[in-house]
Amino acid sequence: MTTDNKIKDSNSKEATSNTKEEAFQKEQTSDLDQLINTINWLYNFQVSEKYKGYELGYFVIPRNLRHSARRMDRAGYFLEDVSCIDIKEGLQLVYHFDHYDAPGRIVIRTVVTRDDPSLPTISDIYPGASWHERECYDFFGVRFTGHPNLVPLLLDPEYEGPPPLLKEESARRSMEQIQPERGFPEGMSVG
Repeated sequence: MTTDNKIKDSNSKEATSNTKEEAFQKEQTSDLDQLINTINWLYNFQVSEKYKGYELGYFVIPRNLRHSARRMDRAGYFLEDVSCIDIKEGLQLVYHFDHYDAPGRIVIRTVVTRDDPSLPTISDIYPGASWHERECYDFFGVRFTGHPNLVPLLLDPEYEGPPPLLKEESARRSMEQIQPERGFPEGMSVG
């Protein structure tokens, strides 16, 4: 093979590599756009962009949590954490997601009732959620159905008192009090 042919072959491989990379990036962007459009369509609620710390925030009803988590996973997002807040409306679970290649934090929130604090697990979608869900179970009493090992993470397994981070009724604040500009999405039901 002559030097000119080697250069052409090398350039051709480089162009093919660049085209594949561009296609991959376009596919990721397309997946993200599709995810955002689907979430907007399904839940019809988007948090104002003036709040810092994340790009987008959504409320989902508990039965749609797994669907949302799967969409985040397919779009290349990783789970940062899962936390819980005891508010007047119930127990609000907060899921933070981010992306390595196209950073942009997305928050998905859902609210469950205190009478039946249960949600489907996402630990089979995001294995790292297992620890976070166990922590929410320990401190708030939220049961994650389908969790493979829902046992206390930090509390003594013999502990029989109420979940330690549940607030007294008088200490709970509503979402409107905590985040006045955001509030609770109109038409959103708890549980």
